[in-house]
Amino acid sequence: TIERAETSYGGPDYLKTTAQFGVPPQKLIQLFSWDKFHLTQTTIDPFFESCSLLMNISTHCRVILKTTKRPLMFPKRRFFMSMMESFQQSPFMINLHNSWHGYANNIEKECKMDSVELCSSKNPTVATTNVLKNVKDTTSSITIPVPKRTIISSLMSVNIATNNNELKSDTNYVHAFQDFIAWFIDDGKGGTLLVILMRVDLGSDIPKWAFLTTVAATGVWSMRALIKLSKEFTYSDTSIFTDESSAKHQQKPKHWENLLMKTFPFIKL
Repeated sequence: TIERAETSYGGPDYLKTTAQFGVPPQKLIQLFSWDKFHLTQTTIDPFFESCSLLMNISTHCRVILKTTKRPLMFPKRRFFMSMMESFQQSPFMINLHNSWHGYANNIEKECKMDSVELCSSKNPTVATTNVLKNVKDTTSSITIPVPKRTIISSLMSVNIATNNNELKSDTNYVHAFQDFIAWFIDDGKGGTLLVILMRVDLGSDIPKWAFLTTVAATGVWSMRALIKLSKEFTYSDTSIFTDESSAKHQQKPKHWENLLMKTFPFIKL
């Protein structure tokens, strides 16, 4: 399912995606690693053009450049982002409100929050009761538990200070912003509940209605393509976290929590 929530300050809408996969988190995360970034983006993003590594900070933290093709008749876009993999340092709940709108089959409608599914549709990719058995349902919100040590993958927009004049003066692209965080929640049955929260700002030249229409048209298709890729992909026997102890300390808990709450203020830690 793909849902959205408007921001109180008029900024880019938050988008939430939930999907069920038949492979465990330790394997699914491989599709979100830098080594497989081009493959995955080519599969799930119809506007993807290229990606390049700008800075390798550590084993699990990089600064990358992503470029996209023209969205409709508008100029191409480019994103400067930090790419990180880590573990959730402490358990918390993702608080999602019933006012979120659901996208399914290019139709926008109010999400029906219950213990069976997060958003109904004729052909949904839904998180079902056996996965979300611990979900708490109230009259105003629904919360998804994210356990400690849950694998995290994130892309956060960064400001690049560079002496590379080519990067600075490239007028073929409009600078855009994207914040993306994904939790790979173990469903206890050998599969993964993937929960993604993100917001995208493609620039003021693209009307909001055009962006939301594009999200509705491509979002469900992208998740179905990712599910198909996850079934066909040949996984490595080793996790991308080859040294779990070092991966655990890639990000200090306080810094990570502050960054998370500033980017997604409705998350309650």
